[in-house]
Amino acid sequence: MRYLTFIPLLFLILATPLHATEYEGVYRAEVEVPNSGRTARAEGMQQAMAEVLLKAAGTSRVHDSSALVEATHSASRYVQQYRYHNEQNDGDSTTGERLMLSVRFDQNGIDGLLRKNGFTVWGTARPSALIWMGVEQKNRRVLVGANDGGFVRQRIEEEAKRRGLPVKLPLLDLKDRSRVQPGDVWGGFLDTIESASARYASQAILVGRLNKANSSTWEARWKI
Repeated sequence: MRYLTFIPLLFLILATPLHATEYEGVYRAEVEVPNSGRTARAEGMQQAMAEVLLKAAGTSRVHDSSALVEATHSASRYVQQYRYHNEQNDGDSTTGERLMLSVRFDQNGIDGLLRKNGFTVWGTARPSALIWMGVEQKNRRVLVGANDGGFVRQRIEEEAKRRGLPVKLPLLDLKDRSRVQPGDVWGGFLDTIESASARYASQAILVGRLNKANSSTWEARWKI
């Protein structure tokens, strides 16, 4: 299933003058590895570096650069620190644990590599964004909240983390639901949404609508 992309969302944030706060995870990445051996560690560091390059530059074009792909083959040159830890599989104690490799890269080295190859560095100062996301499926419209157990919330948070975007979703508690309805998102009633967003103290408000275009494709539209 094709899903919403965060590329338009990222461009919206970058193109808008906003206050920013420090985002600490730009130069760190965590990947699953099969064991703690040298080969697995080298491959894990390559994968982790590719993720860090994406977050630092803010564009997936880094993965199309042959020079950057080549640089990831020597990822250990850019590593400041790494460690292993065990993590429960999907939070389920019955499915065992997986071994995770956490890697922190040298900021100056990563930034220099990106600039040398013609990429702009986004850096660690990034605006936090509150996302009001509406989903329409089978003629039913709903809002996605921070405590939802569905796939949409999970995918938003995964993609935000992958691109280094500090985002949050509304709680959709009684206070939120009394002020914002799905129709406000579809109708683009931004004054209503902005008023309800004040309690979250975010530096940007993003309003998205997710519709199923056909049996295998979803389409998203964003406003900021």
